[in-house]
Amino acid sequence: MELPLKQPESIGSRSYVIPRNIIATVLDITLAAWVNVKAKEILTARSREVEIAGYLGSEMILEKHRRPGLEHQLRIEEEVGTRRAIASPKPEGRIDIKIIYSFNESEYFGIECKRVAGGQSRAAKRLSKLYVEQGVMRFVGAKYSPDHDWAALFGFVLKGNIPECIKLIKPHLSKSRMEVGWSTTSEFASLPHVYNTSHRQEDRSSLLTILHVFLSL
Repeated sequence: MELPLKQPESIGSRSYVIPRNIIATVLDITLAAWVNVKAKEILTARSREVEIAGYLGSEMILEKHRRPGLEHQLRIEEEVGTRRAIASPKPEGRIDIKIIYSFNESEYFGIECKRVAGGQSRAAKRLSKLYVEQGVMRFVGAKYSPDHDWAALFGFVLKGNIPECIKLIKPHLSKSRMEVGWSTTSEFASLPHVYNTSHRQEDRSSLLTILHVFLSL
């Protein structure tokens, strides 16, 4: 499905309200890219997070260039530095994928990637904890996407099913400054298994909604 991409209204402004069509287009690209990643049959449940994210990021770039005109409106960067504020002397974090759609360095759509698994194994429980501590909390702490209204967390499902993964993740969200609880969303319908939570970022008045996107290996 090809989605029309409008010129971002936020260019040149101090508002970090990410245009909905940007998010919809990125998720549509992700879906097509993930199909291509799985078709290569090179990833397994033992694949490292950086390896899975790397293959996905590469395919997202290729998919972007397959769509006429889109390569001039979005830039996809991987393993790139992030700052809590422009004045920060150095990056406080490195996010897995950053979608650049503006000339303003503070405006981007941030995507962090984490491995998850279902079931009651110690490994599955550990991954669910890391999903929140090293994923959700990096957004809540404004290390990623400060003052933004949207971001995304991709969960690579290594084993088990998605409901099992969600069941393990939810209890760890109790300290995540969550103001709107876990729910399904149909606003960006191109991808199945998309959920959202909203959190108040630390030391900021902004409310950030995180899209939880699960991609099964």
